[in-house]
Amino acid sequence: MKRTLILESQFTAAHFYKNNTFTEKENRKHFGKCFTEHGHGHDYRLEVGFQISPASTDAKLITARDQLQKQLQLLTLRLDHQHLNFDVPEFKKTIPTTENILLYFEKKISALKIKNQLIFIKLFETKALWSEKYYVTD
Repeated sequence: MKRTLILESQFTAAHFYKNNTFTEKENRKHFGKCFTEHGHGHDYRLEVGFQISPASTDAKLITARDQLQKQLQLLTLRLDHQHLNFDVPEFKKTIPTTENILLYFEKKISALKIKNQLIFIKLFETKALWSEKYYVTD
């Protein structure tokens, strides 16, 4: 039996969509209301699932949960109350779409070298708009 530990962390950030190779008209056509001079903000929710050993005791599970939650919160804290296009180097040349922000977190989580296998990442921009990625597990 596989066990999944699901954690979440929230952050608030501003962004705007703009492709510098597009004209203003093309940007408006492709990005609609998301193309504005100053941008707009969202309350994002990051949800991450890790595989946990079925043999883990309650104490080990609690320790793993606490450690993983702290790491996740540190990652989202970096983006909290930032304007992604201006304040986060990774988004100075990459449009901070929900998909690209999810890939940002994927890269940051991979760099942590967490021993628990990643099962999925979901990033919710709104209740009706999110991106998710699943990973093959044994």
